[in-house]
Amino acid sequence: MIGIGTSLLFGRKAGKAGPPIPPFNKAMVDAWFMSGLSNADKPSSIRGIKGNEMALKNFTYSLSSGFGKYEIDFNSWTKNVNAANFTNSDSSIHITEILVANSKFLQTSVDATISSYQVKVEGITDDIKLRYVSYTEDGTGTYTYLKNGINNLPISHKKYTGFAASVVGACNITITQLPSAYEDALVFDGVDDYCICTGLPIMDDFTLICKREILNPTSPGYVANKGLGNAGAFHFESSILTSDSNSTTGVWSYGTGNRVKLEESEVSWMTKNSYNGIELKTGNLSDVDQLYLCRFASSYTKAAIYYFALYNKSLTPEEIETEKERLNEEWKRRLNKEEPAWYTEALICEYNPIRQGCTNQNMNADHVLRDLSGNGYHMDCYNFAWNAQSGIYDDGSLILDGVDDYLKVTGLPIMDDFTVMVQSYDYAFSPSVLASKAYPTAKRRRIHTEKR
Repeated sequence: MIGIGTSLLFGRKAGKAGPPIPPFNKAMVDAWFMSGLSNADKPSSIRGIKGNEMALKNFTYSLSSGFGKYEIDFNSWTKNVNAANFTNSDSSIHITEILVANSKFLQTSVDATISSYQVKVEGITDDIKLRYVSYTEDGTGTYTYLKNGINNLPISHKKYTGFAASVVGACNITITQLPSAYEDALVFDGVDDYCICTGLPIMDDFTLICKREILNPTSPGYVANKGLGNAGAFHFESSILTSDSNSTTGVWSYGTGNRVKLEESEVSWMTKNSYNGIELKTGNLSDVDQLYLCRFASSYTKAAIYYFALYNKSLTPEEIETEKERLNEEWKRRLNKEEPAWYTEALICEYNPIRQGCTNQNMNADHVLRDLSGNGYHMDCYNFAWNAQSGIYDDGSLILDGVDDYLKVTGLPIMDDFTVMVQSYDYAFSPSVLASKAYPTAKRRRIHTEKR
């Protein structure tokens, strides 16, 4: 017997074991987006929209190594567990009880200047007075009383900078440090942070589009390179030189180097024969299947990358401008965790017995699984007994008995490309999974691809 949860059909093909691909140029090899992630996630890789995994190497996910730039690492501060019950990460503090009034529970332990920074505070009540203790250059202590919302914490010039409360008692307060720069970019520290993706196609032509900020222009490393040594399709933006307010950078195309004017805008691109419209000399060395971000041999680049996209041919300037708009839209969508427009445009039909509210009683009377996409492709159910073995299971999923149960829909459009996503379970091998499975809701519309 098979249990069916969410089922979706799209008029667009999918990537590797993933949802349908957004409507980018068909020459796209893959694109990786750094938005919508945080240091709390600590991912080991980022999956491109075509399914290629970009491995993240050596990131500490704090300060200038990870998602966004942060001024403070709370993990380096000294805890006083006798003053409060709390937990902390590099950028957040959660306090559940103040044990000793007017005693700092988290503070610096060395004499050093602490930069100003912002925190978002949640859970402050009228009976809890939480403050940030900082010091002027002459050692005078100052109090900044925290309020719910965004708080600006001043620069401090002395050790023992930290947090304290004036009232003992239970509480539920969260202090979250906000990034000072490069929010929703992956920040590379220029020491040993880098990304690598292997198994990419060998290309005799290419386009790359990258939204980036180079933070250490004198680094000999590259923002990106698809090569080993001098070989490879490209070596992108390295060894920046500045003279009379003009900056130049080194780029290589199939083994031949070029020095060109550095692109000043955040989004930069390169093809086999062009760097942002500047003609390039190109060589004939072979390509490799590896892509590196911010590493070349033993050199590392200090930079912030928002997204990186790779294509298997030279796009025209007009096509590149179109792709830049689409890439930025996708980056923003992930940042805001929004449903993409192409999802609803490509969705042909969607079925979910739980969202429909199916029971054996009402399905015995109606025999129809409704199309929840609104497109009217309702599915007829045949030969169901409408019980827990052939019909609606206890958790609301639809069970097919494997004997003669089936469903049918007619009138679907003729398609030259498609994606089918079905949430299904083999009830004979794992009956317990049906009762424990949580299905996506109508509001979230999150896609799950799973089979057991």
